[in-house]
Amino acid sequence: MLNEGKIECEQIIDIICNYSDIKNIEPQTDLRRELGLNSLQVIYLIVEIEETFGVTVGEEKITDFKTVRDIVDFINKERTE
Repeated sequence: MLNEGKIECEQIIDIICNYSDIKNIEPQTDLRRELGLNSLQVIYLIVEIEETFGVTVGEEKITDFKTVRDIVDFINKERTE
């Protein structure tokens, strides 16, 4: 588990690459529209993020994640509280 310090977009992008064939991913990339991630892929992605970064993402939060930056901001916020 990577539990120290602020995470960067590149760390999330590396994980997302496991779920998408698209490799040109930026912080503002839309998870569903641009990457074509379906609901199940998003859930797998979130589980991997939870395990990797030691955070818990409630079901209601998952729909708030539109971009890579949204995920990064959430994790950094959770880890500072």
